[in-house]
Amino acid sequence: MKEEFDITARALFDSLLEKSYEREETEDTNIGAYYEPPLDGLDTSNLPLLEEEDRDIVMHRDAHFGKSFKLMLEHYEDEGIAAVLDVDPSRIEFLMDLEEKLGSNLAPYLLQGADAEKVAQSIRLYKALREQKTPLVSAISELILSEEEPEVAASKAALHGPKLVEYLMQLLQTPTFYDPLFPGYGQAPMRACLALGMMKAKEAIKLMFGLIGCENFDTESAAVQALSLIGEPTKTFIISQLQSRPITKNNERAAIVASALEQDDELIEALIRELEDPTIQKIESLATYLVLACSYVPEKFRERFKQLLPKMPESVRHEMTTILKTS
Repeated sequence: MKEEFDITARALFDSLLEKSYEREETEDTNIGAYYEPPLDGLDTSNLPLLEEEDRDIVMHRDAHFGKSFKLMLEHYEDEGIAAVLDVDPSRIEFLMDLEEKLGSNLAPYLLQGADAEKVAQSIRLYKALREQKTPLVSAISELILSEEEPEVAASKAALHGPKLVEYLMQLLQTPTFYDPLFPGYGQAPMRACLALGMMKAKEAIKLMFGLIGCENFDTESAAVQALSLIGEPTKTFIISQLQSRPITKNNERAAIVASALEQDDELIEALIRELEDPTIQKIESLATYLVLACSYVPEKFRERFKQLLPKMPESVRHEMTTILKTS
């Protein structure tokens, strides 16, 4: 009997995304019927000046809140997990009142064809995720759709064990889930990272390492936290990246992760050895990250650390002096 976990993660995500990009002529996803201007018979001459953020509000309303301003307003007033736009709730209320006065949906005024298509894709992906029934596939859907705190959602996913790892890794490689307009509000990768860390999934180390420095601060923070949870395998990988040449963005990523790892002599030795490299001493940002990773300098390393002071930029020397005082 073929077990459901024999379905590959890639096949799962390809299937979900294919469904989200198929056009369906239904009440919820028929773009032409719902968004197509013009709105015959409506006087738009007195329509207030609408802002770029209003377009985003309407798109998120339609994608996440069933086209309801009232439901959206409740979430934003409560600062819920779905409140991902940097907008004042009063603006949502303004648009809700305006739509009521017009007696017609605002979407045709604000959304171009590409905007409407993207919203429809999000709605179809919601539908595809909710239709999942088998345990592991359902676990991924629940992680994406969860309204709980990230740590809670991640811990529930982690209970499914190693069989879920390849699905979580595929989620991290799916750009759609980094977009706040799609299911998960752009937070699914953050939850996936935390789950992988809780499961100590060392096979995901390189993938999560690549997320350091990404545009999404929450995802980056979750990746760093997850890497620290994995422990010794992460430390071995990070030291190898610290020592890699030529110097690239990966050296800086490694220094950032090192600051979250448990300090021991092997890690401190690796950090100080890098700081002793004259090339690194001239790269202020990298030198700063390496110094900050030395949160405590044991007695056996203090003299080597002190000898580096005159070789460093002033801002780095200040950080080093502070660390020496508190070590």
